[in-house]
Amino acid sequence: MSLLDLMQRKKLEMAQRHTEDSPEQPAKQQVKQRHPLSGIERENRFAYLSGIAMGALADGPINEDERRVLRDLTLALDLTKNDGERAVSSAQTVDDALLSLFLKSVRDIDVKVFFLFDLQRMIEADAPVGKEEDEIRSLFTDMIEAEESVRALQSENFGGAEGYADVQYALGLLYEREYGAEQHEAKAARYLKKAAGQGHAQAQYWLGVFYEEGFGVHQDQATAVNWYRKAAGQGSADARFRLASILGETEYEQSVIWCYEAARAGHRQARYGLLRPFRTFSAHKERRRITSAVFSPDGRFILTASEDMTAKLWDAESACEIRTFSGHSESVNSAVFSPDGKRALTASNDKTVGLWDAETGETLRILQGHRYSVDSAVFSSDGERILSHSTDPILWNARTGEKIRRFEPKTRIKSAVFSPDDRFILTSDLYDVTLWDAETGSAIRTFAEHKQIVDTAIFSPDGKRILTCSDDTVFLWDRESGEDILSFRAPMGSSMRRLLFSPDERTLFGIDGEIFAFDTSTWERCPAFSKDYTCSNEHCVLRGETLSFSPDGKTLLTSSSNEVKLWRSLVDLQ
Repeated sequence: MSLLDLMQRKKLEMAQRHTEDSPEQPAKQQVKQRHPLSGIERENRFAYLSGIAMGALADGPINEDERRVLRDLTLALDLTKNDGERAVSSAQTVDDALLSLFLKSVRDIDVKVFFLFDLQRMIEADAPVGKEEDEIRSLFTDMIEAEESVRALQSENFGGAEGYADVQYALGLLYEREYGAEQHEAKAARYLKKAAGQGHAQAQYWLGVFYEEGFGVHQDQATAVNWYRKAAGQGSADARFRLASILGETEYEQSVIWCYEAARAGHRQARYGLLRPFRTFSAHKERRRITSAVFSPDGRFILTASEDMTAKLWDAESACEIRTFSGHSESVNSAVFSPDGKRALTASNDKTVGLWDAETGETLRILQGHRYSVDSAVFSSDGERILSHSTDPILWNARTGEKIRRFEPKTRIKSAVFSPDDRFILTSDLYDVTLWDAETGSAIRTFAEHKQIVDTAIFSPDGKRILTCSDDTVFLWDRESGEDILSFRAPMGSSMRRLLFSPDERTLFGIDGEIFAFDTSTWERCPAFSKDYTCSNEHCVLRGETLSFSPDGKTLLTSSSNEVKLWRSLVDLQ
């Protein structure tokens, strides 16, 4: 069976399902607005349509079902009824020239996506693959931009509409996100309108975004809300969350309802927008500030550190104290679990790092070697090494306590962390951030665009990017090239001293008493975390000097002064 036969068979199956599941629409509703095409664009699309018609003719005269499929494809390609009739006529004679024109047409980026989706459907249907299919796959292998396009497009959430709505939605994303094609917002908007008009929920959502932001269309919030409502009615969690954000300033009750519905549909940021404290307890001595608070890797325990010279282990469910880690002679600045949760690590102003058995409270080892107070200490992801920092970072063997190496920064270090794969170490000092090779200890590059003191620096979850925080501004860098990608700021008059990713990596939190959140897909501030949006009660505003997540991301842990709060979404508290 030829490739064209396989493509036609799939189109027949789609047409038959459409006929069985819904009544045929009146002819006047199928009329599509025509958009002018260049001569080359029209020629390519006509050649593609002719090739499909040639496949339909391979097993005999074209029947009514096949004619309906060809008519739908004609409309989807922005061709005229006359073009469709001419394509069928030209396909009557099967020859190499027509097949050559068909293959040439697939080089057009728009036609290419139609074809790639047809090919993907055949693969999903376990259709047999012949020599012709192998030749065409080889053709695409040489077209790198096409391969990148289809990989990117296949990662999106398609489906939910018959016909070619999913292809038109894909083309909308392709032109908006530059997936193998030059960005063209007007073309993107046109394709999204086509798909949205056929009931494609994701296309309706993105069309709402286009109207809200003015991408390729006139900015119109009322129209944006209308498309968001259509998508939300089909279950789009993203659309529900956007409605919650937009309506938050004018229709508070409706905003909360939409946020609740988005959270029920699994939208993580919506869950965070409905956070409420459900347990509060005093963790250390009065007037002694808690310096850190974290969950254990399994979420069953909480580890806190305090200026009262101790660290404490708590039951996360009951908030009951289990044991105290005593031994430091000055304030404990941080406390963390090992990756397996069996050990605890503390850093203190007494210039030492403490390694403890988390299950018994026994002191396993005291690491000495810093000349000044130790601000923090962390484990590598495999638990085999420890990185502590004071004026200078030191790398230790976690099993033997031996010093592996001391790094020599220019000035006092304010933060030091491992990369997710443990290959690199990132440190921040007064105005610079330095990337080090963890194996050799050599400095690889310095990120030095900061005009204020650098408070912290962290890796993105994939380790490919670096985020640095200086006063109220966060900078995003490419780790490999050292290039500054973008920057964004906290609200006016605010600052961020610490940065933390949510477990699902969709949200970045900035922490300094008040807690801000940013959507990592756009790096824009999430409006759901403003006081007016979440709750009129000051008690319900997410605040804290430290922030930690339970492993499942459903419970947040904050600390302020000597008080610890546990937070959950209203959805999870029902």
